[in-house]
Amino acid sequence: MQEKKVRKIFNSISFRYDVANYFISLGVERYWRLKFLKMISGSEKKVLDACCGTGYSTIGIAGRIKNDAVIYGIDFSGEMLEIARSKAERYLYYAGRGQNIKIRFSEGDVTCLDFEDGLFDLITVVFGIRNVKDRKKALEEFHRVSSDKSRLLIMEFNYPQNKFIRNIYDFYLNFVMSNLGAMITGNKEAYSYLAESIRNFTGVTDFCRIIKDAGWQILKVRSMTFGVCTIYYAGK
Repeated sequence: MQEKKVRKIFNSISFRYDVANYFISLGVERYWRLKFLKMISGSEKKVLDACCGTGYSTIGIAGRIKNDAVIYGIDFSGEMLEIARSKAERYLYYAGRGQNIKIRFSEGDVTCLDFEDGLFDLITVVFGIRNVKDRKKALEEFHRVSSDKSRLLIMEFNYPQNKFIRNIYDFYLNFVMSNLGAMITGNKEAYSYLAESIRNFTGVTDFCRIIKDAGWQILKVRSMTFGVCTIYYAGK
């Protein structure tokens, strides 16, 4: 699907996206995110949350970081970013008062980042890399803007290899995800696309190869919930 159409899809469901994700995942998504956040040391000073969407992961990262940090969120959906900015304002006013943390959002293309070389200590992508057409180029850009000791942390859905699990997952994608997503957001096309993007996403082995080809070293790969979700942890 063309990037322009994908952007339009995400803009159209932005206002109910977080609620839909919670119900569609039956709450499991929050467990995955907690596991993801625990892999962040908290000492990072400059963080890039790529494909940040509504800022759910960005705010979670802010809660994990200790002090004196700047977190940048970038996404191609302007509507998603409007929600992200509102979330960040509320977080910094209420929960983040004692933290010296800045959160900045910008609309942009992760395959052509407007940041200087070697800027970031940590780069994160949560459920967004599969929507990037040229993943290798994006990973190369992440490598360019990361510092020498930087870490790359990606969490993404996978299409399970086990046939039994895959059959169950197909039922979930075709009926639960598509219909529940449509009911909550009013946009069935969006969740049909999201289901198809999960099926078409490259396997764990192939994605690890792409990460390596972009210059990163794989440090850890963690599969969760019968292979439905995977965390990729890499270093420069």
